[in-house]
Amino acid sequence: MLSAVYVAAKAEESYVSAERLAAAAGAGAAGGAQGLLRREPLMLQALEFDLLVYLPHRALEGFWADVGAARVEAKKKGRRGREEENGGRGGGGGGGSGSAASAAPLIGEALAAAPAKTLAAARRASLGACDVLMRSDAGLLFPPGQVALAAMRSGLKKAGVRGGLPREFLERAVSRATATAGGHKNPETLVSSLEEAMQSLDALGAAAAVSPSPDAARAADARVRTARASLAAAQRAAAAAADAGASEARASKIAAKRAAAAAREAELLGPAPALRTDEEVAAMKSKRRKSEVAAAGGGE
Repeated sequence: MLSAVYVAAKAEESYVSAERLAAAAGAGAAGGAQGLLRREPLMLQALEFDLLVYLPHRALEGFWADVGAARVEAKKKGRRGREEENGGRGGGGGGGSGSAASAAPLIGEALAAAPAKTLAAARRASLGACDVLMRSDAGLLFPPGQVALAAMRSGLKKAGVRGGLPREFLERAVSRATATAGGHKNPETLVSSLEEAMQSLDALGAAAAVSPSPDAARAADARVRTARASLAAAQRAAAAAADAGASEARASKIAAKRAAAAAREAELLGPAPALRTDEEVAAMKSKRRKSEVAAAGGGE
């Protein structure tokens, strides 16, 4: 039952760790966290489920498209501001540079004013960060949008863009997600949770970026082989059980047909004569001999 709850929480994107669920169930229940993790693949296989892990790359492209649109809008507002300023001065000399911070509060001053070459480098770095995160458990623990935001922030940091992702950008991402899901939670709480998730994702990415040693790679390969062997054995056992059940069902069906045929035959032919015991047969023979002797004596 606890394994079913653990799998259902994942399926509904309301993840509860195996350690927390085992602790809530009580000491020693279901074999603890390791017992839950050990039964999870067997339960999924028995239910014939397919696990779909959505990649964060599409969400990342969407966030970069938002940045591009905000930068275009910032340039338009900056030009309008300079034109108004120049018009107020009677068309006099060139105005200010037009601060991108006031023009694009969504992405902040540093991101709005960053050169296109820097943004291209940040975009490439964020795609690489996505690939690194997908080598970790990030795809199983966090939704694609959160993974994409963490990768985007990592790419901006690697490209040297100060400030990274402003809080306004995160608030917009959260508001879109809640609007799609129909939720009404406090945006401030959701943004704080998002920032905590991104910190956890940073830790996962840092660990996944480290190349494993040959010994660790061999150990991981051995674990994978063991898991595959266990699943194959479970499949063979399930197939054997299914074959045994099918054979038993066929035998029961044949026996039922024979019993039904015997019942119809008895109904057509009437009751069978009762079988006599050896004592009854002997008594009948003795009686028959006495009758024969008596008949012979009367004839004399």
